[in-house]
Parts: sequence; C-alpha cells; structure tokens
Amino acid sequence: MILQLSKALPLCCLAAMTAFAQQPAASEDRAAQARERLAQIQSRLKLTPEQTEKLKPIVQKEVEELRAVRDKHASDTSRRGRTNMAREMKSVQEKYQDQIAAVLTPDQMNEWKKIKEERKQEMKQKRDR
Repeated sequence: MILQLSKALPLCCLAAMTAFAQQPAASEDRAAQARERLAQIQSRLKLTPEQTEKLKPIVQKEVEELRAVRDKHASDTSRRGRTNMAREMKSVQEKYQDQIAAVLTPDQMNEWKKIKEERKQEMKQKRDR
C-alpha cells in the first residue's frame, strides 16, 4: 500500500486519517480528505483487510514523526528552512520504507510507485501556482 512521503504521501494519508479522526472538529475537512485518499489507495492497491491493519500502526508512527518535523520548521519559511524540512521529512519516510514494503506484494509496489509519482506531480503543480 504505502511507502515514503514522496513515496509515502498516500501512506501518510492513511495515518492522517486516524490521527485527524482523534483531533477536534477543526480537522474534519482534513479527516474527510484523508479518508477519501485512503479509500482511493486501498482500491488502487487492492489491499486486503490484513494489509490495511498491518500498515495502520506503521503509518501512524510515520505521520506523527512527519508532523513533528513540520511543527519544528513551521516558523522558518525561508528557502533554507524549507530545504531542511524536506530533508528531514525524506529521512523519516525512508525510515519506514522497508516496513511498508514488507506488507505489499510486488504488484502493489509497482502500483504504489505510480501513485507516488502522481502525487509528486500534484504537489509540484500546487507549488508552482
């Protein structure tokens, strides 16, 4: 199902779904988006319920760490600050890569790579606006 942010943005959505669901009503829109994204990922990767359950704790930990990195760098909007944040986030994502890969089949990994590339392009388009 899920890998690292540039490879794990969709995976983060799985964890975000759980994390956001535990936050107050202010996060309802994000929680809804996360649930929608998770449903899309589950469908495209054809995850079994067992795979989904195995991935949830992995993704939850990853999202917590990614959120901590974002919070740490939130006040630094300089180019250097964004670059440092991106490096730290990539490091967190790589930390969980093998755990996620262990849950997915080779076919799911191939589809996961496609999803990651699509998400990367979406983020690039948003950034370029």
